[in-house]
Amino acid sequence: MAVLLTLVRRRKGSDSVPYDGEALRRLDSSVTRARYWVTRTPREAVRLLRRVRLYNIAAAVLTTITGLLAWPLVDEGSRLTAQIVLSTLSCLAAVAVAVPYATGLHDRVEASIKLCGMYGALYGELLRARSQVGTSPTTQPPVTELIQQLHDLTARKDALALAAPAPDGDEASGEHPAPVHGAARPSRAEPCARPATGPRPTGKRRSL
Repeated sequence: MAVLLTLVRRRKGSDSVPYDGEALRRLDSSVTRARYWVTRTPREAVRLLRRVRLYNIAAAVLTTITGLLAWPLVDEGSRLTAQIVLSTLSCLAAVAVAVPYATGLHDRVEASIKLCGMYGALYGELLRARSQVGTSPTTQPPVTELIQQLHDLTARKDALALAAPAPDGDEASGEHPAPVHGAARPSRAEPCARPATGPRPTGKRRSL
């Protein structure tokens, strides 16, 4: 019985692929970058959404102005002037509505919203993989696959031109090094010392 248990343990140990230092380093780096984009991607999506809303607001304002000026121009102004002004305002309103779709801004907003959910799900998978490294005999291919998924997701994000690439290290996680306790503070500049002055020369008074 003891021999059988020993063979089973050896079998399990031979099936598991140990993590090397490079794989662990890549896993930690991937977790850091995923954490950065989990918080950064929603802000970029909101920024793009605000740009779309600005175009919509501009179109609404132009449409309102066109409606308010229609009857006064027709009643008081010439017919040609009314047609030119109203047509120009209507064209500007239509352009404001079409710009987000023509420039691909609307598609970028939808894609960035999808990226938010994908980054969140992948970040959870990376955290789960990192927590299982020292507890269960997980194999190398799943971790490598997660890292590759992060690279593919980052390529899709770069294609949308959302923001600059994530910095490395503590900057990517938004953490800043804490000040070291007990460190000597920079001393203030000493005021300039006044030059030493000796006794003033005293001359003899002239006798009258």
